Amino acid sequence: MEPKFKSFSTLPGLQTAVDALVYRLLNIIGDGDDLDAESLSYALEEFAGRDYIVHTKVANDIPLSENDKLYLCDIIKNKEL
Repeated sequence: MEPKFKSFSTLPGLQTAVDALVYRLLNIIGDGDDLDAESLSYALEEFAGRDYIVHTKVANDIPLSENDKLYLCDIIKNKEL
C-alpha cells in the first residue's frame, strides 16, 4: 500500500499538500463543535489515500468503520474476478 503523499515528487508539492491537510484539520477543529470523525477521516484520506488509511487501521488493530469494511470487501471481490 503506497501512501498517496509519496506521489508528490517535489518538496514544494509535498509542502503544499501538507499545508492543505493542516488547513482542513484546523478548520474541523476550529468549528468549536465536537470533532467530526467523518470529516477528519476524509481529510486524512485526501492526503494519504484510502488504501493507506485502511491498511494502517488493519495493521494497527484500529477499528474499521462500516465504509472501511465495504471497501475491503470490494477489493476482495475485484481480486477474485
